[in-house]
Amino acid sequence: MDLVGLLQVKPPNFSSAGLPSFSTYPTTGSSLSDSRDALNGEASGHSSTWSTFFYQTVGASGLTSATLHHDVTRDIWGGHAVFADVDTAYLPNWSRSLGHSIAIVGYDDSAGTYAYVDTCGHRCNGSTQSTDGGVWHVSQSRMYQAIVALGAGYAR
Repeated sequence: MDLVGLLQVKPPNFSSAGLPSFSTYPTTGSSLSDSRDALNGEASGHSSTWSTFFYQTVGASGLTSATLHHDVTRDIWGGHAVFADVDTAYLPNWSRSLGHSIAIVGYDDSAGTYAYVDTCGHRCNGSTQSTDGGVWHVSQSRMYQAIVALGAGYAR
């Protein structure tokens, strides 16, 4: 979904179009449940069963690294990314801590890493790393820590 899509997405439970609500952005982004609903609404083609089409949320409370890895491998094999809310302090392209959403798009068990897409660039990131978005790699343990540290979870 591109920026235009983010501005136009409107599942039936949204009062207005847009993910996140631009009345509070950038101080407050979207919630994990709103992101899940937007993904399901768009992926289902706006069908009547949109709310349970594919993505469901998994909370960070009680999450194990084994559960995360199982969900990532299953979803990647099925052709889907895992949408995670993370603490950026654990990501290699950030040098400060804040809540942010990324998409886990791959894994390499030999290297013990996950590949993720971060759309945040120079202006959004604002950290000393000051990198553009792109595909990044992080150890599986750091990704798990990033998810648990923020405490929200992910959509799979």
